[in-house]
Amino acid sequence: MSFRLWQILCFMLAVVGATVLIFPYEREMVDIYVQGGDLHRAQAQLEEILAHKSPGFELLVTAAGLYQLAGEPDRSIEFLGRALEKKPNNLKALNLMAGYLEWNVQPLRAAPFYERILKITPNRPDLLRKLAGLYLYYGRPGPEGLAMARLVELRRASRTVRGGFMGALQEALAPLAGERLAQGPSPYRDYLMQRLFILGEQFADDEREKNNPDPRQYAVWALEVFLEVDRIPEAKAFAAAMDKASGRAPEHRVLLSLVMRWAMRHDLALEYLAELEKSWPDDLGLLEAEAQAGMESNRFPEAQRALERLTRLRPEERKYRSDLAEVYIQNKDFGKGLALLRELYAKASDSLEYIKRLMAAALASGDKKILSLAAEESEKTAVQDPEVLRARARVYLGMDNPAKAYDLLLGLVLGGDDNPLDLDLLVQAAAASGDQGRVTRAMGLALARRPDDKGLLRIAARAYIETDRPALACPLLRKLALADRSRRDARAMLEAAGYSGDKTLISEAAKTAAEIFQKDPEIMDLAGEIHLWVEAPRRALPYLEKAALLSGGRRDRVLKMLKAASFSGDERLSTEAALLAHRLRPGDPDIALAAAGALYAAGRGDQGAMIMSRLVRAHGDSRDLLLKWAVLSEDAGRINEAFGIYRGLQKRFPEDKTLRRALIRLAGYEARARDAALKLAALSDAAPRDFELAIKAGDAFGAADEPARAIAFFERALGLEPKDAGLEKKLALFYGYVGQYAKMIPIFERIEARSGLSAEDKLALAEAYAAQKQDAKALALLEPLLKDDPPPKREGLILAGLLNRLARRSEARALIPGLAAQYGSDQGYLEGLGAEAFFGDHADLAQDLFARVLQKDPESRTALKGMALAAAAAKDNQRAIRYFKLYNKKYPNDADARYRLAELFTAQDRTGEALGQYRKTLNLLRNKVMKP
Repeated sequence: MSFRLWQILCFMLAVVGATVLIFPYEREMVDIYVQGGDLHRAQAQLEEILAHKSPGFELLVTAAGLYQLAGEPDRSIEFLGRALEKKPNNLKALNLMAGYLEWNVQPLRAAPFYERILKITPNRPDLLRKLAGLYLYYGRPGPEGLAMARLVELRRASRTVRGGFMGALQEALAPLAGERLAQGPSPYRDYLMQRLFILGEQFADDEREKNNPDPRQYAVWALEVFLEVDRIPEAKAFAAAMDKASGRAPEHRVLLSLVMRWAMRHDLALEYLAELEKSWPDDLGLLEAEAQAGMESNRFPEAQRALERLTRLRPEERKYRSDLAEVYIQNKDFGKGLALLRELYAKASDSLEYIKRLMAAALASGDKKILSLAAEESEKTAVQDPEVLRARARVYLGMDNPAKAYDLLLGLVLGGDDNPLDLDLLVQAAAASGDQGRVTRAMGLALARRPDDKGLLRIAARAYIETDRPALACPLLRKLALADRSRRDARAMLEAAGYSGDKTLISEAAKTAAEIFQKDPEIMDLAGEIHLWVEAPRRALPYLEKAALLSGGRRDRVLKMLKAASFSGDERLSTEAALLAHRLRPGDPDIALAAAGALYAAGRGDQGAMIMSRLVRAHGDSRDLLLKWAVLSEDAGRINEAFGIYRGLQKRFPEDKTLRRALIRLAGYEARARDAALKLAALSDAAPRDFELAIKAGDAFGAADEPARAIAFFERALGLEPKDAGLEKKLALFYGYVGQYAKMIPIFERIEARSGLSAEDKLALAEAYAAQKQDAKALALLEPLLKDDPPPKREGLILAGLLNRLARRSEARALIPGLAAQYGSDQGYLEGLGAEAFFGDHADLAQDLFARVLQKDPESRTALKGMALAAAAAKDNQRAIRYFKLYNKKYPNDADARYRLAELFTAQDRTGEALGQYRKTLNLLRNKVMKP
């Protein structure tokens, strides 16, 4: 069968038309099924349609609605997303999408769709409010602030808020919103806007729910926010707006001052109130606020001024006058304060109240002058009211007069008032008095009446400790520790026992604490520590070992245990503690070192060496550990072991001079100084370019008292390091030791020109100059010391000699007595001064000085001969002869003294005696000449 072309075209048109007609019908069927509640068939119908055709906008919206009803919100959101791709600005789809997202608990994802709706319909306060709340909840400050600002601007433009709290709040929010829209985010401003906005929303909600919100309370909350971000001008403007709205100025401005005080901004509050007072000088609330602010901040002059004005405005108001009396007292105007108090309590029946009021004011002030005045006023009355007596006792305590307080309180306690406060105050006064008798009686009374009062037991224990009787505190604290099993009481008991220094109490306290707290490392540690306080390391050790074990080998406790063991002096204990420490902390190098050290000290060097060997191997033959091992060995006298360690290190580090010096030191260990010097000299000769070795050799010869040989090595060292100033100075000093002043002087002169000399070096140089007969140069160095009264000891003696030799004898004579007065306890020094006086032709002064020496030492050779010579120079021949005779009797072999005595006899024509002395002189000289 054949078909014509037109027949085929008609068929195709029929099919397409049928399709167009069928599909709308099927979509309508979806709606019919939904309305009939048959969601399953509706979904089947929809799936069939979607399988045959790409869906359009309406079909996608229909699908979204169907799946939302079917409880598949994710698919609903998917279909709406596809629909909005086709019509991005369709309000119906946007609203549905935002709603579906919120229903699907994804409100933050809904926000962009609300934003898109707002771009299309901008004047939507409901949406802005929703967005602000949404961003606030999820902590998105940027978008939150923008939404709030836009909402505030919208409300301002629409004038929807007028008057009252909300009107004042709108005035405060408007500039903040304007700034946010114009300038972008700012943390403090946006925080302020956020808090104020939330307050406004809460207030509006309360109004809608007819909760009768209190505008004053909301104003306080708003003002607190202003203060929180330190926006004082805006706070003042808001308070003024509230006053304008309420018509009760300056009520809210005074309220702002109260908020300032809550924020501890008393200075700011007083300044603000003073500003307000210019406009409302007679406002009672304002003046009351000013008075309170002044009293709270101890600015009593401002409080006084406000209260004085209040008493003038309302003289019948008793509280104003009462507060003013207290302010007068606090302001040190005692006269006015007392007068006003007396006026307030003028009646006889009020005298007791007056005293109580005065006492209360004094105690509140804490000022000793006011307390003293209150005490005097109270003492004028015969009032025996326990409350007044108690207050007076507290005043005495405040005046640091615990003895008086104690007497009053003792009367109250013995009088049977039975106020527990009296007993507490009595104990406090006794302890403050520091009198052991009072403390004993007070404690006895207190503990007899309240033996199980734990608070009182603690006060009593503290009082005993404060009066330096910790031994009495121990049983009280022990009772508390056993009763409460409290670590605090156990620690206090242990500390009190330790302070007592009584070894028996310490042992008992430690035993008690250990029984109660067997597994407490801190208590065990303290129990051991207090034994160390009284130098009882043997008793401390068991507790410290337990503390170390209980703490799992805590480092500080293990070290303390080792220290106690070493202090015990017991080799066995030291060894056991060392091994325990190493077992507790096997990988701790410091503990291993300490353990090894304890073993070495206890003479168990082999075990110590074993620990050190393991430690060194564990740390890869550490150079530092090997050096420490060597030191331990050397200190323990195991010289060969130490030498071997140093030698092994020296092979690894041949350039290390420290190791070479250690080997040198050990090589000469226990040798005599000269033997060590010879060894070092040989080493230096073998290595003449080794600077430090040359120095060591020189120092060794110096120690061996061979300065000449020391000089050779110092000269070698200086040749290697010619700029070593310290070595140069040392060489110069050694030149001085051997009398080579010609070499010493140029070196010191170079040092003086280069960097200056110390006082000691100047003295050495002056002595060198003097030895080289360069007295003028010597004097130039030391002469500045003449201004001291007197000069230093050694320098003074040298100065006296220089002044004599340079023909300045009068200055020498003036100098010597002061030196003798200052340094006369030194016999040799006095002898030297006497000699300088004699050589300076001051014979009388010389005799005085030698006489002082002879009073201390009648056989002084220098003083006897010096006295004889000085007497002869003073032409007192008789005295000279007497002292020469004494001298010759004690020291018969001095030819010079014999000859001088012969001359004195000759001058007195005592020829026979003169000849005798001449013969003895000649014999002494012959013997001296003939000696080989």
